Amino acid sequence: MNAATPRCYLSLRCDLACWYCSNGHDIRWDKADELTGAQWLKRIAELPGDEIVFTGGEPTLHAGFLEIVTHCPKRMWVYSNFAKPLWKFPVGLDIHWRASCHAQSEEELGQWLENVAAMHARKYPMTLTTVYCPPPLLPLLQARGVTVDEPQPRPVPIAGRTVCVFPRRLIGPDGRRWHCASKMVVKDETGVVGHDGPDDTLLCDDATACVACDGLSVERVKSNGHG
Repeated sequence: MNAATPRCYLSLRCDLACWYCSNGHDIRWDKADELTGAQWLKRIAELPGDEIVFTGGEPTLHAGFLEIVTHCPKRMWVYSNFAKPLWKFPVGLDIHWRASCHAQSEEELGQWLENVAAMHARKYPMTLTTVYCPPPLLPLLQARGVTVDEPQPRPVPIAGRTVCVFPRRLIGPDGRRWHCASKMVVKDETGVVGHDGPDDTLLCDDATACVACDGLSVERVKSNGHG
């Protein structure tokens, strides 16, 4: 997986409501906005490369999730919070799971580890990481080999119109390509990129609303000025 690997947001719905999540308390997408499993498979076939990322929200909440991953012809990376066990998940698919820990107590941490272990027992490769975790739980995570992420600072607000550079290919729940997660999560139509070509720039009038998932502003900004 690299920066050019398309990222498909199967759903922006989530079974958690984390206070630190850009989409945690203002979810503007629902099931009616999402492509069906068959529509997603058609869309995936149109995207370049032989790898794909499924993320969200929580991608496993999509009604067609099993249909998508079972019939997807590409190498898959699936980002999941593993808040609930996936007891009926099949074995043998070409998936690398990236399990993010959002536990806020030792009890929640124990359940998360059990859910992750159940998937690992199915012989799937796993990457374990945190997004945010209370300090008392950090040594428990580290002792189990979980990568503890560094806090993601918010980008510095930029005045005026900005030429924003963001090369990742983000496909929203509706199947359209979006320039950045910031505009996608709030359904800001100015963030829709109407093609799948190489253009990765966007004139942005709201460069103060960048979410941490978009990366630091120094990586996103090509130039800025007042217009």
